[in-house]
Amino acid sequence: MIGADFSKFAESNLSTWSWRRVGVGLAVTLLGVLFADTVLPQPAWHSRVGVQRQEGKVRESVVLRWRDRRDPRAFTTPEETGLSKDHFGLAWLSGSTISVRSDKPENNFQGRASYELTDVLAASTSSIDGQELWVHEYMIQGARTGDMRRAVLHAAEDPLIDAVVVALNPVWLFHEWAIYTESNQRASIVSMDGALPGDWFAAFKYTRPSSVFGALAGARFKFVRNRYAHSRQLPRYNGIGFPLVEKPDPSHIQYVNVREMFPEYIFQAPPGMEKHQAHRSQLLRQTVNQDGESALFFRRALLTLAASEKPVLLYVAPLPDGFATDERGLAFFEDWLAKLEDHVARYGADNIVLHTNSAFGVRGRIIHKDIAHLHYGQGVIDEIEYLLEEKLLLELQTRGVDELYGEISDETDR
Repeated sequence: MIGADFSKFAESNLSTWSWRRVGVGLAVTLLGVLFADTVLPQPAWHSRVGVQRQEGKVRESVVLRWRDRRDPRAFTTPEETGLSKDHFGLAWLSGSTISVRSDKPENNFQGRASYELTDVLAASTSSIDGQELWVHEYMIQGARTGDMRRAVLHAAEDPLIDAVVVALNPVWLFHEWAIYTESNQRASIVSMDGALPGDWFAAFKYTRPSSVFGALAGARFKFVRNRYAHSRQLPRYNGIGFPLVEKPDPSHIQYVNVREMFPEYIFQAPPGMEKHQAHRSQLLRQTVNQDGESALFFRRALLTLAASEKPVLLYVAPLPDGFATDERGLAFFEDWLAKLEDHVARYGADNIVLHTNSAFGVRGRIIHKDIAHLHYGQGVIDEIEYLLEEKLLLELQTRGVDELYGEISDETDR
């Protein structure tokens, strides 16, 4: 029988090595990448990414920037948006705190029960400083501070961005246990314009060396940059979702018992905070470390925003009413707030405005789903518009959106 005997091949060719063989292997690999770079088509982005125009009584202008946590391509490039510089680009960077999942029809927006605050802002604000407004949405599900660092670098370097709004979430901003979640996004930081030496030193702490190499090679070769999209086309592709949709078998969980590490903490939520138990526990399990990895990510983000000289608004995402009577939660928040203000004072600049009153003092009505998410959030939009005018000194041309809330009528159905 004539055939390939891999064992004999390996024994005769791979039992010893030389620099010549290494060089030949690298050359063959490079030629393969160059060939694939030339012949393979550019894969399409995620279907919801790109310029999205929502039809309705008011036509929204929102550029959806986030793609896929696993996909190293990250955000939409200025070229892909098709926009010109003659519009006002407002970047809104946030985790899922800007996502609204309305639980009652009267809180729907343009008939949709699921929408983002960026949709409402784009509908309620027609122009800024006399230019048509486009909201550049950087909404990252499950955003950790490293992901926000990645978004800040992108927005700071994007010539279409004129001002930046960043939502700060007390649950995750300084959370030390959260930076090690899997994300190809953080590895891509090292290949970006504006990356700092600290980004390089940190990269090998929280991601695989192969991911760092892939980020650097992806900046040069589109085949490497698009590798995740190409792999999804393979017949036997079986991607791992984020977050995991199925709870793992307890026998396979290798994490430590977090409760044992915080014996002095009472994780049971007090009256008025029961429905916020899960996020409250996450909040209390973190250590607000001035020099922790998440704090260093935030520090470098502030340095980048300061260097951009673009107007920047940092606001604290609103907390539920019950939090005001949560003694242990308030004690943590005071410590968190002190660290936040110290960071901004040290590493910020005159172009950066920090607004913390929004944690408990948002104007108008909001309805919390849990400690981080909303069922209704028009009060947040009103607050952002007020701060853009009063703190960033921008001139907004606004219009009412009250008629766009509620169930959609036959006349506006699409």
